[in-house]
Amino acid sequence: MKETIKTICRLTEADKKCIKKKYFSITPQVCGCKYFGMILRSDGTTEIINTAGNEIDYDKDSWSNITKLYSGEGHIAGLRADGTVVAIGDNGRGQCETSEWNNIIDISAGNGYTIGLTSDDKYFIAGGFESIDDESDESELEISEVPENIQKSEIKENTEKSKISVTDDTKIEYTPVDDFKYEYNNDNTVTITKYVGNFTEVNIPPKIEDRVVTNIGKDTFKWCNKIITITIPDSVTSIGDNAFSGCSSLTSIIIPNSVTSIGELAFGGCSSLTNITIPHSVTSIGDLAFDSCSSLTSITIPDSVTSIGGAAFSGCTSLTSIIIPDSVTSIDDSAFSGCSSLTSITIPDSVTSIGGAAFDGCTNLTSITIHDSVILIGDSAFYGCSSLESITIPDSVTSIGGFAFSGCTSLTNITIPDSVAKMGSYVFSGCSSLKTIYIEGKKSIPNSWNIYWDDNNSAKIIRNA
Repeated sequence: MKETIKTICRLTEADKKCIKKKYFSITPQVCGCKYFGMILRSDGTTEIINTAGNEIDYDKDSWSNITKLYSGEGHIAGLRADGTVVAIGDNGRGQCETSEWNNIIDISAGNGYTIGLTSDDKYFIAGGFESIDDESDESELEISEVPENIQKSEIKENTEKSKISVTDDTKIEYTPVDDFKYEYNNDNTVTITKYVGNFTEVNIPPKIEDRVVTNIGKDTFKWCNKIITITIPDSVTSIGDNAFSGCSSLTSIIIPNSVTSIGELAFGGCSSLTNITIPHSVTSIGDLAFDSCSSLTSITIPDSVTSIGGAAFSGCTSLTSIIIPDSVTSIDDSAFSGCSSLTSITIPDSVTSIGGAAFDGCTNLTSITIHDSVILIGDSAFYGCSSLESITIPDSVTSIGGFAFSGCTSLTNITIPDSVAKMGSYVFSGCSSLKTIYIEGKKSIPNSWNIYWDDNNSAKIIRNA
């Protein structure tokens, strides 16, 4: 038996007349979903209540001037007096993606979706509906008859009907196409722009409507915190900015050899991800790409990568070791800042610059090897590396930034080679164990060095001219 479901139902004229009104006064209200509750006061302000320990991303300023609340199963939506809508809570199907809505006069919500009605009788929908199961062995969901006045920016309009058939003994190889929003590229390929499903295991299909999936777009899986594993097909060549950021339950992801670039914050905040292998096809790792992946213990960077973006691994507090291949020419600012479990690192002879705060806060870093290819050590490059006992600055270095070794409390002595022409301020401030600073090839301190370069450190300065 086939059950046909209209994904959107037209309201009757009586319904429209009843709800199409302006809110000249605000009725105090209390609203709750399964994760938290919210109070609406008569002045339009709100308050989160009874979160039961759940972490709710609540911005009080955004939740002001509210006229009405409506709750779904795991989220709450609020209608503002200016006709815009805010929503927080479970966003597994994209039901909280309402930031672009406007001219809304009424809202509703349910299990995995939010609906808004505009003053000109149009609809906005965020998220998706569940199928209705019957008692037969096979059920089929058919999506059809999307109203003409539906907002195209929110729902993909297809000319053909999309069907999903599920039987008890059928193994689903790929996640259903209807769980994705997507767009066509100029070269007749597909970019996936949003995941609106509710699976914990996602297998991205290699084709949609016989067109090859080549890109995972910006924010596609952002905040999909129910997903545990993701498989990316080998048709994909790029992973966009924020593509998987905030997927806090994600423990495993397979990146195929077809991928050449990983965007900014692509995996930022994936706090359950323990390890990842970057394929040899990748040439660049974007800024903040793995920022705050606090469970990441190891990562393999292939020799195809030439640049590691700013803060790429910042806040990876469980990362104990990393091998930087000799294809990398620069380590950008804050690349490994806050990697407090990192104990040692070797910078290959291909690297010419170490960015500002590159290893800032690596409190367990005891040794580091810098080859004689490095010319620049940036500001605060090793700031707060309190376990670092020794470091050799090669004679290729011409510039050392301010605070470069500040707070290295275990450092006992250091040699500055004759090649250093520029020295920033307070380079060794807070180095409480530093006894001796050896300066090679100079009878006097160059004028190009900041006058506060040593911060009047108590260490003995020996010049070997």
